[in-house]
Amino acid sequence: MINSKIPAAKFLGVYFDQKLNFKTHIEKIKSKMSKSLFALRQVKNILSDSALLSLYFSTIHCHLVYGIQIWGSACQSLLTELYKKQKQAIRLISKAKYNSHTEPLFKKLQILPLPDMIKFFNLQFMHSFKFNLLPSSFVHSWACPEPSIHDVRNKDDIVVPRSRLHQTAKLPLSEFPRLWNQFGHDEIKLLNNKFSFNKALKKHFLSLLNHTPVCNRVNCPNC
Repeated sequence: MINSKIPAAKFLGVYFDQKLNFKTHIEKIKSKMSKSLFALRQVKNILSDSALLSLYFSTIHCHLVYGIQIWGSACQSLLTELYKKQKQAIRLISKAKYNSHTEPLFKKLQILPLPDMIKFFNLQFMHSFKFNLLPSSFVHSWACPEPSIHDVRNKDDIVVPRSRLHQTAKLPLSEFPRLWNQFGHDEIKLLNNKFSFNKALKKHFLSLLNHTPVCNRVNCPNC
């Protein structure tokens, strides 16, 4: 029985709360990112571009990627708060204005925005599952449908476990295979080398970013 007085339990660096909404864990990440953003503001006019980029990866990016396959299933409002802080960091290390459009900056720096980062690591996990690169404890996590001579288009799909609740449908057991099935780039999915897959997948997500901002702001000062 879970102790109602304990807001969250920490396991391998990830905070699990009673409702599995990962609010506590995301608050911890936000706190660490706020401290790092303060440091970036202090040194952005002193350090070189490469040094600022290294500082971003060592103080912000590392917290975003750790356990992202787990807490990435949090509700959109919580993830948006993290994404906003990531965009602040990207503006700082790019020495851009505080309200600059970040999509071209992400593309220039070859860094994935948080929403794409979550998809990247989830697809990476499923690729490892398909090619038996995960520990043996994950072997029977999902089932693959029997191949059919009448439907070759979905031969690489994975059976998505049914979920009665919307919240549990966003957890890895259901969300990961759903994302894999919906990702229609077979030329990437069929790469059996993990390094080649990761490289091609990141290149794909970066290709979706625009070099120039696509803006819907009224009287935008940057457009």
